[in-house]
Amino acid sequence: MKKWIVTGCFLISLYHVGSSQTPAKEIRFNAIETVVQGLNAQDYKKMKAPLLSIGKLFISKGMLKKEFGPFFERYGTATIDTITLSSDDKYIAKLNMAKYPSARIFLQFMFTKKGKIQG
Repeated sequence: MKKWIVTGCFLISLYHVGSSQTPAKEIRFNAIETVVQGLNAQDYKKMKAPLLSIGKLFISKGMLKKEFGPFFERYGTATIDTITLSSDDKYIAKLNMAKYPSARIFLQFMFTKKGKIQG
């Protein structure tokens, strides 16, 4: 009897884990992954893609290159370790860096309700 209760609880927990990720969260996770992929490829157009339209107007590829070019040179490629939700619209990505495996870099992203990066 205990075995069935434990198995049932386990299956219920798997259901909750699988259903807890909403499409809005997936959109935001994909946006963060796009920014990190753009950083790794030094593709600043790709980094701008998930930005809010007004952000695309004010943040140029040159500005991104000036900010993230030296960062990439110093730390190398980034991989996402974890993404933490600090509120409905704020996510913090913890990155592992190739050149400094012990270094941990945190990037904070603020999203609109439609999943575009606003800050």
